[in-house]
Amino acid sequence: MTASVSRFVNRISELRALEDLWSRDTAQLYVLYGRRRVGKTELLRAFCENKPHVYFQAAQLADRDNLRYFLQEIGEALGDSILVRAEFADWEAPLEYLAQRAASERLIVVLDEFPYLCAGNKALPSLLQRFWDQHGKHSRLMLVLCGSSVSFMEQEVLAERSPLFGRRTAQQELQPLTYRDCAEFLPRYSPTDWLRVYGVLGGMPMYQVQFSDRLSLAANVQEHIFRPQGLLYDEPSYLLRSELQDPGTYSSILDAIAAGLTRHNEIAQRIGGATTTPSPYLATLENLRLIERVISLTDRTAKKRSTGRYFLRDSFLRFWYRFVLPNKSLLEIGKAEQVWMQRVAPYLDEYLGLAFEDVCREYVRRYAEERLGALPDGEVGRFWHRDAEIDVLCRNLDGTHTIGECKWTRRPVGESVLEDLQRKAVLLPEPWRMAPRYVLFSRSGFTKALRERQNEGDVTLIGLEELYGSPGM
Repeated sequence: MTASVSRFVNRISELRALEDLWSRDTAQLYVLYGRRRVGKTELLRAFCENKPHVYFQAAQLADRDNLRYFLQEIGEALGDSILVRAEFADWEAPLEYLAQRAASERLIVVLDEFPYLCAGNKALPSLLQRFWDQHGKHSRLMLVLCGSSVSFMEQEVLAERSPLFGRRTAQQELQPLTYRDCAEFLPRYSPTDWLRVYGVLGGMPMYQVQFSDRLSLAANVQEHIFRPQGLLYDEPSYLLRSELQDPGTYSSILDAIAAGLTRHNEIAQRIGGATTTPSPYLATLENLRLIERVISLTDRTAKKRSTGRYFLRDSFLRFWYRFVLPNKSLLEIGKAEQVWMQRVAPYLDEYLGLAFEDVCREYVRRYAEERLGALPDGEVGRFWHRDAEIDVLCRNLDGTHTIGECKWTRRPVGESVLEDLQRKAVLLPEPWRMAPRYVLFSRSGFTKALRERQNEGDVTLIGLEELYGSPGM
């Protein structure tokens, strides 16, 4: 299986949930939302395949034009040639028609990019509420509202103030693919290259499918990210323009965070010429799922936005702001290879350290039973104390505590790393020091002495093969 022929990976639990709703054979109002490029459309199309359905992809058009195209889609999907040429003044009549069709047979109706429809018709949520109460919920219709504007879907569709509040039967915020799922796009690559690609592209399926495992990482980056004609060359700028009216300050904040300025005051100083406080901008970027505010896991009192540290949630944004934006002048004149050799390759391992930490925390969160023998009881996070940092920390259901260190280095990890981790663990608040389970993650394996300590039960060692679920590869 190669990326060129497979555009749909995993989503097993999401498909199972949709199939469960479909099998109930009663009216369903399902809300699906998530960041652009996360794979919502692919998921819904996979679900709709071989089922009676009307799939309407809304556009940024006037309301009457979207309505006209909706009617055409209904007519073509249901074989109603009269409806293809019909004219309706509002959305209620075609929706009632669909409910009548679904009176005796199951029917899926997807309104994709629902926020576009509402931008052209502010009353549409209220119209849908009335339709659902009077007709939809009495039919066998499965109505799906899908949107990429996370804030809109949460505030205008799911929130208590929305006319549609209380009507939905299920909802899902679609998340990026896991690092293991992403490896399926490039089966010929090694675990090391899987991690590198994940550190460059993150978990967005649309980004992953651009790369080919017949090319090296360097060749893929130069072709799809560094080439001005490449699909991913200006993707972050497009993403911000599609979500925000004035993206300049937001882009400057992302640039600052990618450069390592993760504290509130550091970001404020960097963008001081544009605004006196970055807090509203940071809140918006958090709502868009582009950044996250991270606090030390043991510090549950850090409520102020000025506390904690900010990180980019998307590895691709991190890579783009670190390596594409500063080198655009060279890339515009075709110097992709030189930029890779001189501006990226010497610093790639340093850059990948954060991505490796993210993967290790995800391993503990999702796959802990494979090697650790204990499931996390709550959040898997990190710990800061002055100049000391613990990369992986969590409570476990059995009362133990996982305390981990991640090393993306070219040399095998030795006993000194374990001993340093144990010294840092002393800084943890007392409840977090109880029953420690020390875990070391390494790109390049472990020394013989450290492996012997694992046999004695002193530490659990996890390499790249174990991270990807294939020990002994």
